Amino acid sequence: MIGRTLASLFGNKTAKARSPASHEINLAARPQANLSTVGITPAPLSLPIWVDTDPQNTEPATYEGLFWEIEPMGEYVYYLAGDYAKNEKGLLRFPTATTSARVERNFEQDVIAVAEQDGLREHQQGILTAADLSDIENLTVQAAAQSLLPSAQDLGDEKWIISLSGPGNDITKGRSRLMVWQHPFTSALFADLHFEQTSPEAAQHPALTTLRVSSNDPSARIGDLHALFAPLEERYRNMPHLSLSGASRM
Repeated sequence: MIGRTLASLFGNKTAKARSPASHEINLAARPQANLSTVGITPAPLSLPIWVDTDPQNTEPATYEGLFWEIEPMGEYVYYLAGDYAKNEKGLLRFPTATTSARVERNFEQDVIAVAEQDGLREHQQGILTAADLSDIENLTVQAAAQSLLPSAQDLGDEKWIISLSGPGNDITKGRSRLMVWQHPFTSALFADLHFEQTSPEAAQHPALTTLRVSSNDPSARIGDLHALFAPLEERYRNMPHLSLSGASRM
């Protein structure tokens, strides 16, 4: 194994409790987390940065007990920023961030397969949109969603998508897109910028690297979200294909 485990995001307990009693028991059993920020993203977003790991680091630090209220899927975290609230044990409550940025790596074969299939469909949909980021970069999340979602829904699509990485479909070279959508349960409006890249087919341990900048802040400007996304995509694109082990998976 090259390098130690980078990050087990969620620990060994499920964050989705089956009842209030089990939730309280699970949380009470967790050790106190002493998470502190390591920086702040550039204005105007100015988000707290919780994890910031060099993509070239072959001996990354181990992070445990980071999130609550989400189930683990075997992710390793390289970068995390967001306005998360903490629970009483100091863990970041995953649903509470209005704006966040995450760079993760996953070695789970089914997770990679889903990303390859669903990501390709969304990427191709974004190509068909034939739109450009410059068309909406001055809009807020709310304005973009209110303007664009009705036309997407008229076509039977749940999301309005722009491809940011050109017409190529090869996920090993990296694909990026911007998505505007509405949460089916809360009706909150979202803008997501998403990058995904798999390791070359010859890699001994196939992996998926993802970057997602997401916001449901109605006043967040699309151009400001992209200004956070673009440097992270450049930094974490083509990361070394390390072999890591130990992340939790439910």
